Amino acid sequence: MSTIANANATIAQVNSQFAEDAAERAACYAQMHGYQHDTASVDAARAYAACVRLVYGTSRALPQGALVALKLLVLACIASAAYGGWRLYREDREFPMACLGALLGFMISAILFGGGGLAVWFLVS
Repeated sequence: MSTIANANATIAQVNSQFAEDAAERAACYAQMHGYQHDTASVDAARAYAACVRLVYGTSRALPQGALVALKLLVLACIASAAYGGWRLYREDREFPMACLGALLGFMISAILFGGGGLAVWFLVS
């Protein structure tokens, strides 16, 4: 008999927590609806941010390996853009061609490295 009583007490406690969470979300919805950013104090802005986090949740952070890969991708794109611009400027000595070379270098490296990274990510996960 005590096992059933313990289970009922646990269920009641969980339902109570759900009710508290629902009430807190409802209060946050009301606060978010009435929030005026131009006249709000710092404390009101922090409370609004906490409500936004509560209502909409937080997203997961990227893993460290993904951040490093993205940084390397951006670095490779910038280096390819600089090389492409320098190479076409060296050949033609015209600024528009250098801009075109930089754009092409950036795009080609983004397609190659980004596409390769996506392919590896799809294969690994």
